[in-house]
Amino acid sequence: MRQLTVAPSADGVTVRLEITGGVVSGAMSSKESTCAVNAGAGPPLFPANGPTARTCIACVNVTGADLYDSELPGEVAASLADYDLPPEALVLEITERSVLIEPDRVGNVLARLGEMGVGLSLDDFGTGHSSLTHLKRLPIGEVKIDRSFVARMSADADDAAIVGSTIGLAHSLGMRVVAEGVEDDQTWEQLDGLGCDLIQGYMLARALPPAELEKLLPHLATGRV
Repeated sequence: MRQLTVAPSADGVTVRLEITGGVVSGAMSSKESTCAVNAGAGPPLFPANGPTARTCIACVNVTGADLYDSELPGEVAASLADYDLPPEALVLEITERSVLIEPDRVGNVLARLGEMGVGLSLDDFGTGHSSLTHLKRLPIGEVKIDRSFVARMSADADDAAIVGSTIGLAHSLGMRVVAEGVEDDQTWEQLDGLGCDLIQGYMLARALPPAELEKLLPHLATGRV
């Protein structure tokens, strides 16, 4: 079963649906059905009725095998067209490990996806051996700071410094930042003070099947998570 987690932004406008264990077409199907109950502020990135539609982005974890497939960009474009969604409604999350084996081949696939307008996010940032190289060479628009740094930042000055430096570096390169593993208000407030764009963690919600997430979204619209 697909599991979705919620990662709202600090201003409460964007709702990201992180979808694991499913292909892109399945993610788009979940997104289409879920977004019908969305409400909030800001222009929608997907078809939704009413003036209070909230921006909603589907984030899909892709494997190394997916990235080695030269047909992936075409399959993504077809899935978006099938559900009448713009490319900006989708973010593909990749890991450093998935890029390392065949960086040139993967780089070509990512470049084509980036040209389409699909968002690309580097997951678990800070845990690999060549993060800065990837930030420079690949068309990445977002980095996700690994929870191993975020979870301890309120008690560990070194972790807090790493998180703050990563946010500053990413922003200087024009990238958005997501902090993983946020489990308490203190960490959320620290991240807000550092200018982090989005947070994700059990403090907001655990992974949920689509039906349960639909029940949660109205509360997110009013700030009652």
